[in-house]
Amino acid sequence: SNLSVHPNGRKIVVGTSCGSIQIWSCFGSSVSTRPLGAVYSAHGGTKPVTFVTFIGDGSKIASRSDSDDTVRIWNVEKIEKDSGSFSRKRSGGDGGHSPSLLLATCRGLPALNESANCAFSPDGTVVCAGSSVNPREPNCCGKLKFYRLPEEPKNGKPIKEAKKEKKKKKETAILDPIVELDVA
Repeated sequence: SNLSVHPNGRKIVVGTSCGSIQIWSCFGSSVSTRPLGAVYSAHGGTKPVTFVTFIGDGSKIASRSDSDDTVRIWNVEKIEKDSGSFSRKRSGGDGGHSPSLLLATCRGLPALNESANCAFSPDGTVVCAGSSVNPREPNCCGKLKFYRLPEEPKNGKPIKEAKKEKKKKKETAILDPIVELDVA
């Protein structure tokens, strides 16, 4: 399990060993008795969520599991708003979550241990994560991978464009790295 404090200091996000992400309200020394919102089967089935972190403005969460080689980007507002509507039963064992909830998936990040993490860039446009390798393999090194997050629609678009966007089915973005660095 892992936790991260929201930038405003009033919330925490917890990644659990049973596979959920939970957002909790906390004021000073007290923590709420129920989460503000939760995502079950965040990485599919009961794969543990081994790392979580908030983006700088607190609007997104990145989660990582050492069991599925991905980093997933979540919409905090939707987690809190739709609390209780996403369960193991509803999302399925593969973690098939709504694209408005699960914004993006960064693939190709094998992790050999549960201490693998990730981080958002200060401007929130890039997420960075490392991949692990078996040190016994010859000529092998890990990689530090950078992924550009999809741009969100801007407010104030012309009405015609807004209507066109509503008709398009939104899908969770599958991200490829924009840069890969070899690390020893």
